[in-house]
Amino acid sequence: MKIRSDYVSNSSSSSFIIDFSDKGACIDHRFMVLLKHFNSVTVRGTCETKEQCDELKERARSLFGSDCIDEWIDDDKCIWLELDGENIDKESTAQIALIRDILSLKDSGFNCNGGDDYGSEAVDAIQLATLLESRYKAIEISGDDHCDYTSIRGTDLDI
Repeated sequence: MKIRSDYVSNSSSSSFIIDFSDKGACIDHRFMVLLKHFNSVTVRGTCETKEQCDELKERARSLFGSDCIDEWIDDDKCIWLELDGENIDKESTAQIALIRDILSLKDSGFNCNGGDDYGSEAVDAIQLATLLESRYKAIEISGDDHCDYTSIRGTDLDI
């Protein structure tokens, strides 16, 4: 694992992408506990119809609050959720089901933002990524932006 310990003036965050080989089926209550530690989590996907998208958005508003929908997306079939620790309920089976439903859509994506790309926020983000990758074999993590993450897959840390 590599961790940036210095400041880079043109950088923004220690964020990374999680790819799910099981379309999010592995997400459970423990996964949600770890998500609560991120500055933000983005979940997105493209629906088959506008009606499907509207239904998912309505579920999202009722489960995560009205501010969770990114309304800047100029596509009436795209759902884009911006979540943070305050609106993630680690006990909510309904929230887990909604996230899984979005990850089953085409062009789905899942991004975790840990904060600054240096210092303690970067360290925390890398530790969370490693915990997630260690616990959930159906995910693959790749660094995004300036987060330099090296997978534990195939090493003695991959238990």
